[in-house]
Amino acid sequence: MNPYMKLAKKAVTDFLNKPWQQGWQWRVEVEAAEAPADFDLYVKDIDYGEGSIDIDTFAVGSGSIAYPTFSSVGEITMTVRDDEHGTMRKFFDSRLDKVKNKNGTLNIPIDYIFKINIFDLDSDGNKTLRESYQVFPTKKGNVNQSRENGNVILSYPIIFQKFMSVGSKVF
Repeated sequence: MNPYMKLAKKAVTDFLNKPWQQGWQWRVEVEAAEAPADFDLYVKDIDYGEGSIDIDTFAVGSGSIAYPTFSSVGEITMTVRDDEHGTMRKFFDSRLDKVKNKNGTLNIPIDYIFKINIFDLDSDGNKTLRESYQVFPTKKGNVNQSRENGNVILSYPIIFQKFMSVGSKVF
């Protein structure tokens, strides 16, 4: 066997033997009084940015230079399933009610900030904290109900705003 084939075979073997993290190997937990104990069961998928730095640029001749300006906070979007009791709907609505009042006023962050913890799972089922965010709810997405969907579980997106991009002070 020529040396290139040996290297290719080793690369394929190494790739196949690597314990790659699968897309389903995660868990999410919420630290909020009203959160269902089995919150993770309701979460179908999650989408979030783990960090970004915004930049400004200025022209230098025919080129440009970029420099960092600040770190933006971002959002966490989850697609959640709901049960016949509306567990997720009630949870999210109760969290929204902590942000805004019926008279149009807003509350202070200590009243509505809570924590979302995202964990990685290994192939043995052990969980490791990946990231923890202080968040507040901003939007319950479009709920699509159809009698033509048959045995499809009702699901819809919910969006949380990360509270800050610096520090980890908990109110």
